Order: sequence, then structure tokens, then C-alpha cells
Amino acid sequence: MRNSKVSVRGMFNLNGQELTLERIYSEKWTKKKGSEEAEFSGNVTEYSINGVACNATNFKTKINSILDEDRFKLITSSSYFNTLKWQDKRNLLIQAAGEPSEEEIIGDNEDFKRLLSYCTGKTMDEYRKEIAAKKKPIKKELDEIPARIDEARQGIIDKDWTALEGMIKDRETMIEELERRIADENLRVQEENKDVNSKIQALYNEIAYLGKKKDGYREPI
Repeated sequence: MRNSKVSVRGMFNLNGQELTLERIYSEKWTKKKGSEEAEFSGNVTEYSINGVACNATNFKTKINSILDEDRFKLITSSSYFNTLKWQDKRNLLIQAAGEPSEEEIIGDNEDFKRLLSYCTGKTMDEYRKEIAAKKKPIKKELDEIPARIDEARQGIIDKDWTALEGMIKDRETMIEELERRIADENLRVQEENKDVNSKIQALYNEIAYLGKKKDGYREPI
């Protein structure tokens, strides 16, 4: 439907003072010169504070004077949380529910205890970054090995075949060892995150439930 408008209005009571914020999203239709019919030329967003039109900058400034804009969106929109990056979601959940200690995460899990032994004097994040830094040169070395094997094979004329086959076998053994080391490091990181992700998912579910419960009690505007 042409010229349709969608508006969102919030009415607030701030220390006894009423405040109404409204945003209207509408279509813009323009009739070009020589044309009988108007054509769709985009969308327009209008803002108002207590019924007085204003621009987007003033609208955001007003919101920020009351509450940080991101927190305002979290309070007024039950779907905003799901649009955030996982790092921001995690930080918000930790602020709301607290962060479990490494001992709480590990519990009686022997694999986790073994993982913690590798982290002496460093945090899990520091250890994760250390593993990532170690994996990079290993991966580079793995990528270079096929080229080295090809180079060795190209130079086998008048060479000792037994020695060359031994070199190839050594390189293939190196590949297997490096791949095993990468797999071991990946497994350690996965095990570290498994329990944390489970607890974070439980908090996500609780937030979703509370959001639905809040929407059920919200009075129509």
C-alpha cells in the first residue's frame, strides 16, 4: 500500500515528568516532471519529542541523556539482544548474572583440570591466544611441506632412491605429527568452551523467557 507509515511511540514517566518519544517510518513517493504517476524514491524516518518534530541527532541525544542508547534498546525491545555480537551478549550476561570462576567451570572434569594445568600463570583467554599464535606457524609449515616434497621428487635423478624415499617418509610423518598437534590443541579449546557455552545458552533461554513474560505484562501504548 502506497504512502504507508509505521510508527513506534514510547511514553515514559521520568521523576514525575511525562516524556513521549516517537519515530515514524514512511515511504516517499515523487512525481517526476512529465510523469503522471508518482514513483517510489525511498523511505523517510521522522522523529518527535513530546509531539515536537526533531532530527535524528537530537532524538538520540535525548535518549542518551536518560539512558545509554544500547541499554535503552535492550529495555524497550525484546529482540534487540539477539542482534548483538556474541561477545557483547556474553558481556551483558556476565554483568547480569556474574561470571563463574575457572574452578566452578572445571568442577570434577579431569580433562578440564588437565587443561588448567597448561594455563599456569595465565588466564584462559591468554592461553587461547597463545594456542592460536602457535597454530599459525604450524599451519604455514604444513602448507609448505607438499611443495618441499615436490621439490625433492624433481631432484631425484641419479640420487639414492632409498634415501629419497626415506626423506619423503620423514616428511609424511611430520605432516601426521603436526596435524595431530593441531587436533589436540583444537580439542583442548573445544572442551574448555563446552561447559561455558552450555551455561551461556541457559542464560539466553532465561532472558528470552523473561522478555516474553515482560511483553505479556506490558500495557498497550
